[in-house]
Amino acid sequence: MDGEYALISLKPDAYRRGMKKMILKTCKKAGLRVKYHKKMWLTEEMMRTYQPVLNQMPEAWQRVFIFTYLAHPTDVYLLYGEKAIEKTSQIKKELRERYVVGNPQMTPFNLMHSASSYQDLVVNVKVLMPEKCDVVLGRRVSWFQRLFEGVIIKE
Repeated sequence: MDGEYALISLKPDAYRRGMKKMILKTCKKAGLRVKYHKKMWLTEEMMRTYQPVLNQMPEAWQRVFIFTYLAHPTDVYLLYGEKAIEKTSQIKKELRERYVVGNPQMTPFNLMHSASSYQDLVVNVKVLMPEKCDVVLGRRVSWFQRLFEGVIIKE
């Protein structure tokens, strides 16, 4: 089986609505395996990486968006499976169609984020999981180099 990586992060409203387990079960049912997980607090610097997305929102929404994300931890998952990016994009679309009230493009409350392309995946991994860049990019790194760089990859 040819596989690829995908990254998802659960948004604050997924927690508020108790949807974390359901989202992960949906990913598993689609044939995606969790390869790595971490809970983290986003920083304003990380949020500014998504400035093109923020620029599509009215300024008042930008402040709500940033405040909402900085006020809550988020779970970030690196998934692996056949057509993982395509599948996570489809899962995100279906969740938003089913559960999001209003315009899902104009609200920070839309359940999950996923990379929509390989290029988007690389950006997301560099921001949210820099310790996994070598795995996602397929670079072979010796255990000594990882130790030297302080980047021990647990598989």
